[in-house]
Amino acid sequence: MKISSLFLLMSVLFLTSYPTLAQEPQKLLLLPLEIKGNYRPIQQDALSELLVDNIKKAAPHVSTTVYEEKTYMMSPKEAARLGKMAGANFVLYGDLSFRKDVKAASLTGANTEGYPGGSGIKQGFAGRYMVTVAGVGHGKLVDVASGKIIAERPELLLQNEYTGAVKGGAKMEALEQKLADQCVRQFAKHLVEKIQEEVKNGRR
Repeated sequence: MKISSLFLLMSVLFLTSYPTLAQEPQKLLLLPLEIKGNYRPIQQDALSELLVDNIKKAAPHVSTTVYEEKTYMMSPKEAARLGKMAGANFVLYGDLSFRKDVKAASLTGANTEGYPGGSGIKQGFAGRYMVTVAGVGHGKLVDVASGKIIAERPELLLQNEYTGAVKGGAKMEALEQKLADQCVRQFAKHLVEKIQEEVKNGRR
């Protein structure tokens, strides 16, 4: 079955008319985000590395450069100036905060085999905990061309998991780290979606 030249031409025109589908290269300058609060399951340098890695995985066409200096107090115009110097389309700055909650797992409402109406989960919840790591990302995304903030609403981040690890032990701490990493991945996903939205709507 032959595909007509007209069909191929129309397909190319369709893809190139939508930058997100054509994956038009975009450059992001990341100013190190400040980690606020007493609970810090992730270190500053590791946070930047995680963000860069997860942005690359979610959108390979977005290249991210990390600004070397820690500059937390920043105006949109100053951020845009730094972005222009770095040859970036967008600049991200702001802060993240985390909190954790560790509760003994309850059988209430659990679909546990051996209990009335229960099926599917073969072991009980005795000695198990529900570990929750929640976060709030106050990221400000600046469009370098206009010097304006195009996204700054807080992003609520939430990850949880059951574990039989000893409360306060090394395995519990490792799980908290894992959940915090997942929160950062969630934050990066939101960021990429906003960049793609801006590009698709022709605001870039």
